[in-house]
Amino acid sequence: MNYKEAIDFLNSKINFGSKPGLKRITKLMELVGNPHKNINYIHIAGTNGKGSVSFMLASILKKSGYKTGLYISPAIDDVREKIQMNGNFISEKDFAEIVSILEPAVNNKVFKDDPITEFEFSTAVAFSYFKKENCDIAIVETGMGGKWDATNIIQNPICSVITSISKDHTQILGDTIEKIAYEKLGIIKPFCPVIISANQKKEVYDIANKIAKEINSDIFVADTGVLKNVNISLDNGIQCKYKDLKINLNTCGKYQIENISTVCKVLTIIKEKLHIDKKSVVNGFKNVYLPCRTEVIHKVSPRIILDAAHNISGIEKLKEFIKDNFKKEDLIGVVGIFKDKDFEHMLKEIAPCFEKVFTVEPNSPRKLPLKDITECVLKYNKNSSAEKSVEKAIKSAMESANKSSTIIVFGSFSIMKEAREATKKLF
Repeated sequence: MNYKEAIDFLNSKINFGSKPGLKRITKLMELVGNPHKNINYIHIAGTNGKGSVSFMLASILKKSGYKTGLYISPAIDDVREKIQMNGNFISEKDFAEIVSILEPAVNNKVFKDDPITEFEFSTAVAFSYFKKENCDIAIVETGMGGKWDATNIIQNPICSVITSISKDHTQILGDTIEKIAYEKLGIIKPFCPVIISANQKKEVYDIANKIAKEINSDIFVADTGVLKNVNISLDNGIQCKYKDLKINLNTCGKYQIENISTVCKVLTIIKEKLHIDKKSVVNGFKNVYLPCRTEVIHKVSPRIILDAAHNISGIEKLKEFIKDNFKKEDLIGVVGIFKDKDFEHMLKEIAPCFEKVFTVEPNSPRKLPLKDITECVLKYNKNSSAEKSVEKAIKSAMESANKSSTIIVFGSFSIMKEAREATKKLF
């Protein structure tokens, strides 16, 4: 099987959608020798922030000399982006080889009536790759839930990490914070330390403490107060001091302060098992790449920023970022959202922040149709219009721009790749 055939085989599983449960992934792993076992893991769940925390930890551990695996979702530019080793995507050769090994098991008759999903399959590829590479530690991010997420076959992680929990994927995880928290907090394991990010709702902490007490796990809550002399700017990102360390992070979203403090708390908890020196922490933060998290991809006028604010919590953070940095008359938005999100609430919050908004349709079966998103945006910003592609929307935004304008492309991760490609073409 070559790389193209491997990708086609993986994509054939997308039709089976998302199906919570550990029965299928457990059986699949058994059929191929349980490659996920005997690997050191840091397991991360949450609604927002888990990707940023995963990238930061992976960068710091790599700088500390550990062979570090990383499993994240979704991919932005390349499906191989989801599975990394020391910051490098899994090679096409390794991807094809592992898919070839897994194919007979995936096609086993035991899955005839309950097929393996795309996420379960990519999770199996990740675990197999980490085993093949003999990685020292793997940072693994859940897909959307926790308790019934395919990644939760991990049994004895070094620690579990819970980032910000809010309402999202309510059709699957539940329609209240309590229900969603129970799902996300389902990654907590017996006798395993749990680090929870700062500024969570009280319900989250209450449920976490209840679960942890029942299974003898210790809870540690991150504190943003450990970060001193915080300075955030569009040009220089985030600069702050943690103890005697000067931290620099190449992103300008204030919300990353919570994620930095979560990472700092994780480092204090795992220091008994892993040696992480101060220089590695500083260099790890400095060199981490956080794609599409208030990412400035073009700094010269007009400035272009990518922000995958794909749920109401992300939109609220983007709104705060806009308030802190821009005047409405200098701001142009490009937005595309999935139909299974609370898009009415999201657009009501964010659309009035822009002088003009261009709407687009994500290239995904989950897309909110162009007609629907345009009609919704027009309720809250009359200076809005539809474009047939992200590239055309960015071109139109540039034509509307003045010398002080900033274009923010936001919403679904699926429009981020198009935005990045369009920007490369245009400049």
